[in-house]
Amino acid sequence: MASETRADFDAIVVGSGISGGWAAKELTERGLKVLLLERGREVVHRRDYVTENKTSWELPYRGQVPEAIVERDYFVQKQCYAFTDYTKHFFVNDRENPYATPDGKPFPWIRGYQLGGRSLLWQLQSYRLSGLDCEAYMLD
Repeated sequence: MASETRADFDAIVVGSGISGGWAAKELTERGLKVLLLERGREVVHRRDYVTENKTSWELPYRGQVPEAIVERDYFVQKQCYAFTDYTKHFFVNDRENPYATPDGKPFPWIRGYQLGGRSLLWQLQSYRLSGLDCEAYMLD
């Protein structure tokens, strides 16, 4: 891989989340040579789900994250509905990974640096859309 250059690829996809992963799949199935870049670690099912099948009393704070830790390390990530002690190991530490926004234009950037991106933060819920979901705007 080290000897390959950008010219050796038909497309470069940044991020392996739902959008990036799907884009890479579709492009490669159409015969393109794709470079998929991911900054995060590989997540191995079962091994890396360290809180899977644990009950709240098995966690030190019953599934909650202490406010001092939240305010110090997860002051942006805490805005995500799925941020708990069960999932915080999939969220970025905001203190270690800061970013800036223009004055008066805040942006809560919820981040997870792992293979699969933020899809691992959905708490196993992704509902199928029906025709009604895609056409509901016409009824308003």
